[in-house]
Formats: sequence, C-alpha cells, structure tokens
Amino acid sequence: MNRKNISALVAVVFLMLSAACGTTPGDAPEAIVARSDGVLTWNGFALIREDYYGRSEDVFLPENVLTTEDQTLTVFFLSGFGSDNLEYGVVEVVQVNLDGNWYTLASSSEDSGIQSINLSQREYPLILPPFSMPIEEAEKTERTVDLSTFGQLPPGRYRFVETLFLERLQLEMHALAYFWVVAPGEDRPPESVTGGTARPEDIVFFVDSLYEARRVITDADTMLAMNIENLSGRQYIESNAFLEMKQGRQWVEVAYRHANLGLLQSWMKNRDVLFLEEPLAAGDYRLRLAMSVFGTQSEIEPEYEFTVYRNNEVPEPEWEVSRLRVSPYGTAPQSAGVTIALGSSILNKEKMELEFVLAAGDNYSYGEQYGIDVMLDGVWYCVPFAHGAFTSISYFIDPDTEISNRSHIIYPVFAVGIMPAGHYRLTKELDLESPETTEWGGPIYIAKETVFAEFTVEETLEWLG
Repeated sequence: MNRKNISALVAVVFLMLSAACGTTPGDAPEAIVARSDGVLTWNGFALIREDYYGRSEDVFLPENVLTTEDQTLTVFFLSGFGSDNLEYGVVEVVQVNLDGNWYTLASSSEDSGIQSINLSQREYPLILPPFSMPIEEAEKTERTVDLSTFGQLPPGRYRFVETLFLERLQLEMHALAYFWVVAPGEDRPPESVTGGTARPEDIVFFVDSLYEARRVITDADTMLAMNIENLSGRQYIESNAFLEMKQGRQWVEVAYRHANLGLLQSWMKNRDVLFLEEPLAAGDYRLRLAMSVFGTQSEIEPEYEFTVYRNNEVPEPEWEVSRLRVSPYGTAPQSAGVTIALGSSILNKEKMELEFVLAAGDNYSYGEQYGIDVMLDGVWYCVPFAHGAFTSISYFIDPDTEISNRSHIIYPVFAVGIMPAGHYRLTKELDLESPETTEWGGPIYIAKETVFAEFTVEETLEWLG
C-alpha cells in the first residue's frame, strides 16, 4: 500500500507554536555550509538529504515563525481518524531547506556513522486510538520539543517531521509541519502569514448541487455543496452557515440539519456539504458563512446567492468532463488473485441495485468501500459520491473455510445521486494477507489488489428517497 492509500485511512492533525526560551540576545547567526570528506555539513551538523511525503495539508499553524533566540517548539496532536491504532512520539527530526532540497539535521561519529538527530525523548510510543473524535482546545495533547541541540538556528525555512506507525497495517507514514526562523525584530516571510485580520477578498465560494451530473440546484436536492477557496496564506475556521430564502425584499432564515464546517487550509480548495431539513422550494436563496482567522477574533461573513429550480424543468443530466478527475486505475489489469461476478450488469428504474460476489484462492480482507467509474470518450473517470459514508467493517475471504467467497448488494444510484445513461464500472480494493502473522497473532498485509466489474445504466437514474 502506498502512502496515498495510507493517508486515506488515517488523518492526523498537529499544531506547532513558537515558544520563547530566550538565549543571550545578539546578532542572528549565519548558516555555514561546508563539505568535508564527501559529507555535507551545516553549522557543524551532518546533513542527510531525505524527502518525506506526509499529511502536510492537515497541519495548521497559528504561529509558525521562530526567532533565532527560540529553542523550543510546543507540539499538539489534535485528533486521529481511521480504523487503526496510530503510534507516534518516538521518532521526530528537523529538516532544513537548502536550495530547494530538504536535509535532515544529523550527527556523525566513528562508531555509528551519520545518523539523524532524533528529538524525541521517548522509548515507547504514544497511542492515538481508532475512531477518536476531535479534541477540544483545552484537551490538546501538548508536549515541548527541545531544539537546543542545534544551538541557535540560523534564519531560514525548516520543517518538523513526525514518524507515525499504523499498527494493523504495519506501515509508516509521516506528518510534516513547516516553520521559519527569522532574526529578532525582522519581518516574517510573506508566505508564513497564518494569522491577522480576516478579509472578504480572501474567500471565494459558490454553491451548487452535490450531484455532479446536474450542475444546478433543484427542489429535489436534499444536500448542497459549498465549494470554497481560501486565497490567503491564513488558516480560516468556518464556524457557522446561514441559509436564507428571499421573500420580497427580506431574507428569511431556512433551517438545516448539519453542515460539516471546520478548518479551511491556506491556498486550498475545500468542498463542504450542507444537509437540508427538506428539499428547498423553487426560488432565490443565499448562503452566508461565519468565518474567522484561526487563533484570532477577526471575522468575516462571505455570502453567495443562488437559485433553486423545479426539478421537472431542468435539462436531462449529463456528465461534464471538466468537473471530473481521471480514474487512478485507468486501464489497470484485473487482480490475478481475486474474481468478481455481477448478478446482473444492467441498472434501470426497475432494478437499481448491484449484487456482486468476490472469490479468491488466498486470504484477503476488505471493507464496504467501493468506487464507481464512468467511461467517457474512451477514458475512465471517477464518479463523485453524493452519499459517500461507509460503515467501518472488515470482511474476509478464507479459502480454507466456508467463506471462500462473499456476496454483497450495493446501491450505486443512492451513492451517486444521479447517474446518466452510460457505461460504468465498479471498483473494489482488497488487501492480500501474508501466511505469516505478527508476533501477537495479527495479520500482515503484503499487497493491495483491485477488481473491476463493468455494468450499463440504461436510462438516467435519480435517487429521490
């Protein structure tokens, strides 16, 4: 399993704040880079060029600038999501950026050679359990990271790297937090600005139907999609959403059940969902968002006006290629170890469910998750789901027992919302288990395989339940 797949299982968020632990004030130190005996050194420390790929998009930094006098970082782990215990807190390193490359600060000796400097003082990991909910501000898991090993850090760009370990999958991943060091009294780099005053021009958003095949909102929709882009270098928090209908010259508030609001990363696009109490009547509406810059009281309320149309008056839905992404599977071959068979390869208004059977000659595990691709002009595209939640449960195929195959029924039209007539395929990922087990008897997963089952939608189908 690659790190992209790992990050889909677990999302880890941690903050890093600068903490003053001053040394004797003075001129900012200059970085001294040299090469000796083939080893690149930086202020006397060996450098190891290493590229880490992790969840940097899940890190928000209300204050990410240190001065050359600071010698500590305060690190917060806020939450862990997924179906696996997550171990952390054992391996933590700092990297410096030189000419666009990342180098881990290391030490060298005749006995051990060159080794990265591990800032962690722990021998045993801390644990984030599966399905843990976000922790309130007052309950953040706080600890201090000592940077005094490096003396005074010269001005420059750095990043803190935390090594994470997924117990069940026996795999590592990394979380990255970027920070800058400046001389006392110097201005912070423009790209480091994460706090300050909220500005209306920072936020651009629009509202549309969650169903990609129909790019207008109708009186049959039960959810709205909010496509928001943060054009600033700041982290914004969406704290509330106000849905209003225009009646004459006044705006009257409309109730809704829930909106999955939260952190809006800098320079990032975000798609939130607003769940309605009931479909909206045809008419004119607006959505207002209450937003603030993280860590401040500065707030704005960007708004967007839109129209709800009568469902029976909109054009026939069709896929718009510009709004879809190419399937990551492309024309990848079918798994050699698993077979999939459909009970019927036709969907229509009389039959909206797909029944499929998985069979294999080795031990596999998999969840309820699946994907749908659509073929357009000879290319497979991912079909976005309007109802994309799955129960977190594991199924197993064991050829040595009676569960050598599994039968399942799914409802693609419910998941997608609207499916125009066309050629589709079901995609399903499975994990191949090793004959060996971990020392405590758990499975070891050695490969991820994918199966495909093609089917046809005879007429445009819409889920109105």
